[in-house]
Amino acid sequence: MDVLKEASQLGVNLYEEHLRFASSFCSVWKNDENILLLLSAIALFTPDRVNVVHANVIKKVQDGYFYLLQRYLNTKFPGCQAQEIYLTLIGKLLELHSLNDAH
Repeated sequence: MDVLKEASQLGVNLYEEHLRFASSFCSVWKNDENILLLLSAIALFTPDRVNVVHANVIKKVQDGYFYLLQRYLNTKFPGCQAQEIYLTLIGKLLELHSLNDAH
């Protein structure tokens, strides 16, 4: 967090944007370690990074984590709610990707 705060001295609002992103998570998701770990794994195994080797293998691993997230949500929440949460979380990953690209 200190590094993010120091970046604001250089005119980049990383801390505020990170704080806004983190606070946009529903408390149910923030307090569920399994959801956060699966989202982290999905974010880590991104095949479209620069200079990545074996992108097709990384994509298959990432797809496995997407599947596990969806299955986990299906066990925790009733039908349509699980699907809605899944899509919202995927949207959060896209937000994170955009935040990363912007900085």
